[in-house]
Amino acid sequence: MKEITDKVLKTYAKKYGVDLARFGDMGWMTHTGPANSEKLITISVSPMTIFFSIYPLLEVKCKKCRPQLTQHLLLLNSQTPLVKYSVDADWSILLSVEYPAKELNYNVFVTAMDALAEAIEKHYSDIVEMAKD
Repeated sequence: MKEITDKVLKTYAKKYGVDLARFGDMGWMTHTGPANSEKLITISVSPMTIFFSIYPLLEVKCKKCRPQLTQHLLLLNSQTPLVKYSVDADWSILLSVEYPAKELNYNVFVTAMDALAEAIEKHYSDIVEMAKD
């Protein structure tokens, strides 16, 4: 297994066609999605896991929509085995893909990035619509 270094991730990102910048001690960052809904992707590494995430995907302000939105996000989690949606205490939605760090290679990088982009393309507008009172 290659060590997950700045050089390795930047090489994968360049080959994939995105710019990757260091995000302090947190990891790295890049963007995905169409210009009107472009989102920041962060990539962080622990000894066991590499974590690709978009946070917040959306900050939910409505109160009445939360039960229905919760059910919708749970349904999406069951239908999309790679990407996962979660909600924090402030109702900010997290979209993530997680892999064992030892498995990281270019194909895993592509799969994770594509999965996040596809989730935004297919589900973001529905989530935004459901997050309205």
